[in-house]
Amino acid sequence: MIESVLGTCTYVSDGIQVRTTVEGDDPSKCGSQRFGCETFARGVWTPAANCDGGDEIVVLEDPFPLPERVCIDPLPGEPEGQSEDGQVCTWQVVSGATEEGRHFSDYAECDIIRRQRPYGAAPANARANEEDPRMDDPAYVAEVDWVRDQLRAGSCDCCHSSAAPNGPAIFDAEFEGNLLNQFNDRGLAMAAGWIPTIGFGTYPPEENNGFERSSPEDPYLSIIPTTDQARMMAIFEDEPSTVAAPSKSLWMMSTARAPWMSSSTTSPSSAPRPRASTRTASSAGPRAGRVTSTSWRKAHSPPRCRRTSTPPRARSGA
Repeated sequence: MIESVLGTCTYVSDGIQVRTTVEGDDPSKCGSQRFGCETFARGVWTPAANCDGGDEIVVLEDPFPLPERVCIDPLPGEPEGQSEDGQVCTWQVVSGATEEGRHFSDYAECDIIRRQRPYGAAPANARANEEDPRMDDPAYVAEVDWVRDQLRAGSCDCCHSSAAPNGPAIFDAEFEGNLLNQFNDRGLAMAAGWIPTIGFGTYPPEENNGFERSSPEDPYLSIIPTTDQARMMAIFEDEPSTVAAPSKSLWMMSTARAPWMSSSTTSPSSAPRPRASTRTASSAGPRAGRVTSTSWRKAHSPPRCRRTSTPPRARSGA
């Protein structure tokens, strides 16, 4: 029997209502437990006596700017927007995207985006400035340019850019060489959808100018907001890593499933998988007819590690 309790978190997992009791007697931990329950488990937090009045989260300085749907006229020379009166509407939030073919930074305030998610400059992969013979292939260059356009339409345009206050964070979407060579191995895995990145948030594509990314309902989609997930993941799966090719599949094992994604009794293999590509040869580019990302993972990836049940809690980083 648990003698000291901070509270309980009631949430739904695989269609079953679950109540987790959080043990403890330190009121200073009440706020973080409530945050983890409500934010990550999407549950209802019920404080116990130890948390009576101690579970409020008070932010006095630089609070998180709430998402805002911003609608403005298109820039001079650009076509009419797809919203009412020809305007361009963009969710001003880290998971938002403007219309395809436009730049997010032209239609939203990047200073707000950099407050919603901590920004810091970081160097690119060391191979970024090496000569890459693949850039002599027009079909490959077209795929790289498509990724660049997708990145610039999303909020990635704010931090992964030479225009950011202290320089780009790892990769620069405006890089003149092979943009993809700037990604480190973890970035490649996240862009390929091997590592769930639901912590960045998402909007349904019909509310986000057709862009979608990893979500609680579909965690194994790319971290990059895109209008074509199958194409995006295929491009990054084909990119070479700095480790031996067979080791790439270890990414599928190394990331434990978060408590808000499944219960301890659910096999990770039953999680939603990316939809197979339905692109035709005319729209798919050089990868038409290739194996889908789903079938590749089934053929090459070992089982993921199971996890034991733990109370939902906030993560310190993405």
